[in-house]
This record gives sequence, structure tokens and C-alpha cells, in this order.
Amino acid sequence: MTENKIKKTGILSLKRDRDHADRPVIPAATETESVIAETHAEFDKSERFSDNASSDVAVSSSKANDAEKIKSLESILNQLFIPVTNKDGKVRASALTQALQSDLKRIQQPGRIPNEVLEKLVASVGMSDPEFNKLSQIVILTQGNHEVSKVVLDFAVKALSEHWVGKHLGYSNLFLSEAEPLSLSNPGILAHLTRSFSERYEARITSIKEQLKQKEGSDTSSSSLRSLTPEHLRQQCENLLTICYLWAVETGKCDVKIGIEAFKKCIVERGDGLVNEKKICGFLASQVSESRSGIADTLSFYDELLSSARDKQQGAESINEQLERNLNKAEAEKVQLTQQVSALQQEIEQLKASLNQVKTQSEEQVLDDKALRVHLKDDVSKAKSRAFNLLNEEVMEPLRLSLNALQREKPKVEIAAHQIDLVLESIERELTWFKK
Repeated sequence: MTENKIKKTGILSLKRDRDHADRPVIPAATETESVIAETHAEFDKSERFSDNASSDVAVSSSKANDAEKIKSLESILNQLFIPVTNKDGKVRASALTQALQSDLKRIQQPGRIPNEVLEKLVASVGMSDPEFNKLSQIVILTQGNHEVSKVVLDFAVKALSEHWVGKHLGYSNLFLSEAEPLSLSNPGILAHLTRSFSERYEARITSIKEQLKQKEGSDTSSSSLRSLTPEHLRQQCENLLTICYLWAVETGKCDVKIGIEAFKKCIVERGDGLVNEKKICGFLASQVSESRSGIADTLSFYDELLSSARDKQQGAESINEQLERNLNKAEAEKVQLTQQVSALQQEIEQLKASLNQVKTQSEEQVLDDKALRVHLKDDVSKAKSRAFNLLNEEVMEPLRLSLNALQREKPKVEIAAHQIDLVLESIERELTWFKK
């Protein structure tokens, strides 16, 4: 697999600006020169990690390298990232060929890589893989074996921490350090890391573009800034995010589905937004012979998601229908209750009117009773007065005279009878008044 082909597998997080993609970068001020100077210094430092460093950077032919049989992870990493000198005396790094990919996939146990060798490999990445293309590819290719993947991921994280645009921060693990504001259990950690790294790279790209404008037209023949073009930085950021997503999934910092969604989002952002069915058909046809390409698992995954979504949709529709029935029932009950409330309100109004009428009648009755009591009191007083007068004047006196007339030696019956007749007349007359 060629370097150009490998680049196409990167994950897009920044929109590409091809204005300066093929142009050498004009030397900017101290920052860009110091980045390259640091890279060369790190590579020179790596050459002193072991006594036999000169043998690692020996003159060799491409045929000898191709004929070498790869058996261990250490030897593959050495071949990929330790630069060698060709016949012309130029330092070059090996490409991730199809043979090396096959050898990498066949590794079952990672073995122990000595610390001095690992440090040397980390320091060499800045020279042999400045855009992190091979680094992201070996991380992807070893995903099927957890033990090998863990070793490769640890190496990749150290290399990225040593050579990304924020290497001056001195992170030993740039992913953990950038994720510090959030809890590692936060489901939004991947989005946070994507935004953080993208902003840092965008800021560096903007800075380089400004430096290019300031130095435009100057002599750049001696410039060593070829690895710091905006296009190279974008490719570096894409590969860094690819490794970041795989690291987060592999270490359990985020759910696998969140990682899948992140990759999907990046891939969709790289498209033009148009659905070309013939292109899709051709791509699927190209994957028919690639039984282990992952396309079958990907299609099955999205089929399962689609099926699950349909089931959830059906369940939601069923629930929605039930809710609509319940709503209609509730509406009918509401109408019925509204009618009942209206009828009760009318009844209450009628009862209030009746109550007011009864209250008015009661008040009138109280007044009538009060007036009657006053009248009765007057009538009683009159009756007592009249009865007293009747008994005292018109009954008692005639009776006394009648008694005296009868008690004589010669009773005068006629006088007594006359007086008694007078009494009876008075009583009869007054009885008529009392009857009223």
C-alpha cells in the first residue's frame, strides 16, 4: 500500500484547504523553524539510545528489505519507523506495504519491546511518519488482537504526545490530559476531544497561513518546513483523531456505538452530501472479495440498527395509537363531565334562587311574626283591661246588689233578678268582642 493510498484512510475533522497543499511553506518566524529543529534534535537523540544505532541506520537496498521475513511486532515497528539510508545516501522510511500489513495481522503475541527501543521508535516517528499515516494504520490493523492492540496503542499515544502540535505542553498521554475538564465516564468525552484537538490544529494552521503571507515571495529553497504545510497538519489531525477514537473505545472511555457514530460523522463530513447510488453499488462490488474488510459487519450493524429503529418506531406508533385512544376517551369523558358540570351549575343556580326566595320568605315571616306578636301583645292588654272593667264594673257590682236584695228579711227578688239580667247583658255584649 502506498503512502498516498494510506493517507486516504484518515478521518476528516478539519475542512481541507488545498490552496497551499502542494506549495512549500515559506519559513516563518521562530515557531515553525523551532518545530523542525526539535524534530531533527529528537531524531539525533534517538540515534544515541543504543550502541548499535549505526547498524539500524545502515545502507541497504529495497530488495533486501522486501526479502526480510517479519516475525515480531518489534521488528515490524523498527522497519516502519526507523529510517534507513539508501544507496544514494538519502535517509528514507519504509512504506507500510501489503506484506508488512499481512505480517502485522499475523502477530499473535506482542512480545516485550525494551524501553530504549520504544523510546527510539517514538523519537523517530516525527521523521519517518510526520503525518501519522502509518501510525494510524498499524493501530487500525491490530484492532482484532487485544494484547497486540494494547501495545500498539500505548506506543501510538506516546508518539502522538511527543510529536503533535501541542507537544510543548509536555503531555505523557495527550488524550487523558485534554480530557481532564470532563469525567472519563462522561458520554460527551469524544465530542470534547474532537473539538479540542480540531481547535488546536486550526489555530496552528491559521498561524502558519499568516506567516506565509508575511514571508510570501522570499527564498524558500533552504526551508525544511515541508512537513508543516496546512495540508500536512490537517492530515496529521485526521490521523490523530482516528487513533483518539480507537483509543477511547479500546480503553473503555466511551461506548463502542459512540465511537462508531464519531467515525460515521467524520466520513459523512468528507462527502459532498449527494447520494450516488451507482458509486455505492460499485464500492460494495469492490468489497465482495474482501471477506475480512469489515464491510459485512458494518452493513449488519446498520441493518440491525435499522431493524431496531423500526421496531422502536412500531412500538412508538403502537404507544402513540394507544395514547390517542386514551386521549379520545379522555376528551369524551371531558365533554361528558363538562355537560354534567354545566347541569350542576344550573341546578346550583336554581338552588341559590330557591334559597334566596326561602330566605326572603323567612325574613318576611319573621317580620310578620314580630308584627303579630306586637298586635297580640296589644290585644292581650286590651282584653285584660276590658275583662277587668267588665268584671269589676258590670258584673261584680250588680251581683253584690242582687245579693243584698236577696239577703233582706223580705228578699226583693225582683231587684235581684233585674241586676242579674243586667250582668248577663253585659257579659253577652263583651263575649261578642272577645270572639273577634
